[in-house]
Formats: sequence, structure tokens, C-alpha cells
Amino acid sequence: MKCEATRIFRTSVNENVNENYDADKDFIVSYVDAYIVEAVMDYFGMDDPLSSPTRHCPLSQTQTKAEKQSWVMMEFCEIVKNYVWAKDEKTSLFQVSGVECM
Repeated sequence: MKCEATRIFRTSVNENVNENYDADKDFIVSYVDAYIVEAVMDYFGMDDPLSSPTRHCPLSQTQTKAEKQSWVMMEFCEIVKNYVWAKDEKTSLFQVSGVECM
């Protein structure tokens, strides 16, 4: 995270949590939100947040609510497994393969 703070010229990030808590918290929340959005977009093969998925397509509209909830849970467990808990960074983070959408 320190290199990200340096990259965007954010020099006020302080390791002491008692100083500048609100500003540091806002930076961390923004950083984590951006990482989550980028990971989800990469997993679903999306070019931008408004584009349609090209991989791991959602189920058809005829599925029941329980089936849709199960699909969402399964897909987001895969996202966490591949982007958060990835053991080997050389082969993981942005190399998730999946079924292409038509």
C-alpha cells in the first residue's frame, strides 16, 4: 500500500494510527474499493464498469431466486480464491480462465 500512496503522491499516510486517522481511512477504503472493482471486472472480462460480462456469464433469467443466489456466492468465492488468496502471484491474480459468453 505504501507504493500506491507514493505512486499517487499521497505523502501524508502515517503509520501511526492515532494521527490523521480519517484521511488515512479514506485512502485505504478508496484503494480497497478500486481493487475490488478491478478484480471483478477482470474476472468477468469487462472493459469498464458499464460493459457486459464476456466470461462467467450470469445465469438465464428463468432461474429461481435461490439458484441465482447460489451462482452469485459461487462466483464471488472464486473471485476471492483467485484474487485475494492466490498463493503464486506469477500464475494467479489476472489469469483467471473461464467459459466465454456468447
